Order: sequence, then structure tokens, then C-alpha cells
Amino acid sequence: KRSEATVVAMSYGDGIPHLPGEVNLAAMFPWTYQRAVVDAVPLAMAVADQPPEAAVDRASNEQFGVRRIMVVPVITETVVSHLIVINAMTEGGNWSAEYVPRLRMLGEMMVAALQRQEAFDALRDSEALLREQTLLLAAAVDAAELGFVDYDPLPAVVDAEVAAQGGGLLFPATGTNVVHDRPAPEGDD
Repeated sequence: KRSEATVVAMSYGDGIPHLPGEVNLAAMFPWTYQRAVVDAVPLAMAVADQPPEAAVDRASNEQFGVRRIMVVPVITETVVSHLIVINAMTEGGNWSAEYVPRLRMLGEMMVAALQRQEAFDALRDSEALLREQTLLLAAAVDAAELGFVDYDPLPAVVDAEVAAQGGGLLFPATGTNVVHDRPAPEGDD
């Protein structure tokens, strides 16, 4: 169960105070969070008309000079994934209920575009990782090929005298299998 809401994108009119950078909006607006995110209910009301249980929300709105709110939940895959929030800094006026489905549709299009971009970015990252791993694998294959020795099978020679006389030569260029020939000192048996 989620208990945090953060800003993905926002736009401000001239002279409007900005929200601090990283802020948990669910903590600043718990009643609005419950209604819009958990219950998926759109809200359009004057801050002064918020119920008593929305005291924290009202204080947060007043801190930023907000007089009217419109919050439209955007539902993707059966859950609220984003909110469209419009705040007015003036008293009076009402938002028509006709705005809600239109804003929700706009929000769904925006979320779909964000998800497509995220999928495209993930694909691009995967392709880059695949190229990098392909290069590493090619380098490993090249290094492994440098370390392999191909042996040609030779006929088995099991008699030392036959081997000493050139049977089954290991090094044909030398003409012998004798590596070192040193006579034993005389007198040793």
C-alpha cells in the first residue's frame, strides 16, 4: 500500500510560490491523498469548504496561498498512478464537473506517453548493455583462443629404445626424441 506522493511535473503562474523540491505530498495533504489516490475520487472545491478532517490539507493549502483545488485521479492498470492537480489562488468561481473526464483523459494520454518514454529508455539501456556484453564476450573468446593449444595425435610408443631411435617423433625438425644425452660416470652401476 502506497503512502507517498511526489511531483513528476508542474507548472506555475507568475508570482505563485513553488513547492519545495522533494516533498511527500501525501503527508502535506493526507485527506486529499485518501480521497484522490486511495478512493480514486476526483475533487473540485474551495479550500474553505474542505471538511474538518481535512485540517492538515487546509493548513498546507493556505501556506501556499491556494484558495481552490481540483484533483483528478489518473487510473492505469486499475490503480491511481498519477494525479492532475490544479490550484487557484483566487476566491470564487467553480470548476465544472465536465472538466473531470476531460482532464482524466488528458492525464491518461500523458501517462501513456511517460510509460512509452520509460519503455523506450529501458530498451535503449538494454541495447547498450547488450552491445557492451557482446564486446566483452568477443574479447573473452579472443583471449580464450590465444590460450588454447591444438595437439595433433601421435602414435603411441611404449618402448623406450624405439622412442630413442626416432619412433613416434615429437619434434620431427630435430630428428630425435632425445632431449639430453649425457653418459653416466664410469664406475657407477
